[in-house]
Order: sequence, then structure tokens, then C-alpha cells
Amino acid sequence: MYTWSLLAKKASKKDKMREIIGNKLKNLATEMGEAASLEEQQKLQSLILALLNFNAGFNTYNTQLLIDGVFYEDKGIYLDKDIPDNQRGLRNGLANEILHNKLMDLQWQK
Repeated sequence: MYTWSLLAKKASKKDKMREIIGNKLKNLATEMGEAASLEEQQKLQSLILALLNFNAGFNTYNTQLLIDGVFYEDKGIYLDKDIPDNQRGLRNGLANEILHNKLMDLQWQK
């Protein structure tokens, strides 16, 4: 019984917050139409965005602890094998390195 009333209170509080934010957004939309300067409009827009992005109860995601399951045991299956480097990848990396060095030299010439 206790948990039911607690959940009902939380839901009621969340609904009330949505209603308050909705009313505030309506008022801000009206104020934005009446704003005289661009700076005032920008301030009102940033406040409207903040209210639109508000999500009640979002902080509960920070408090939950996620536990990883046991998937498989770490094993070194390639320890005794030689894996060659990709020659195309090395050539590509070298070309990018040369281009990067040229651009850096151009930057510091002035």
C-alpha cells in the first residue's frame, strides 16, 4: 500500500510539473512576440529551449547501477601467431602523415 501511494505521488508531481512548464511555455511564446530587441528574443528562446528539454525524473538514470553479465572468459588465442600488418593501410597512413607534415609546415611559414 505504501509503495502505491508513493508512486501515485511521484506521478502526480510529474503531471503537475508538466502542466506548470506547459503554462510557462505558453506565456513565454506570448512574451517573445512582444519582445522589442533581438537580445530579448534570444534570451526568451534559450529559456524556451531549456524548458522544452526538461525531463522530470531524468536524474534517476544516474543513480542506477548497471552490472555486466558474464559473457566469456578472456583468452589469448592469437598469442602464438604472427598477424602481418596491412600494407595498403601502411601506405595510406604514410600518405596522410606526409600531407599532414606539409600542412603543418605551411602553417608555420608565416
